[in-house]
Amino acid sequence: MPKEIERRFLVDEKKLPPLGRGKHYAQGYLSTAPVVRVRVIENVQGKLTIKGPTLHRTRDEFEYSIPAEEAKAMLALCKAKLSKTRFQFGRWEIDRFDAPLDGLWLAECELDREDEPLPEAGPWLGQEVTNDGGYSNASLATNGLPKP
Repeated sequence: MPKEIERRFLVDEKKLPPLGRGKHYAQGYLSTAPVVRVRVIENVQGKLTIKGPTLHRTRDEFEYSIPAEEAKAMLALCKAKLSKTRFQFGRWEIDRFDAPLDGLWLAECELDREDEPLPEAGPWLGQEVTNDGGYSNASLATNGLPKP
């Protein structure tokens, strides 16, 4: 069964090196328990993802490419949505969120095993939020930024 092992961190954007061009993601949630997410990437690629509950840092994940037009139609059905620009930086994916989450940057890294060391990062890598459900994309789309 396909698994996702992921760690997530806040990012200090002032300490980031130049990231180059990112890709725009519009995503919405057809369900949050289980997570059923639809994405439109760069307005030309569609993805449908189903995620099981997280146990430690691991969960079941099923992801399928779908036609962009179908993804856009599914996105229109979603009440909980967000958009962001994703930058690839080595093995790190760094997301800059759009309104109403302006100012939020998150970095995530997918690992092969839970005990795998993190790849090297710079001083931009901030507090780990892997176990803070308020920073999951589904929660951000549904509830907005977590309260400090």
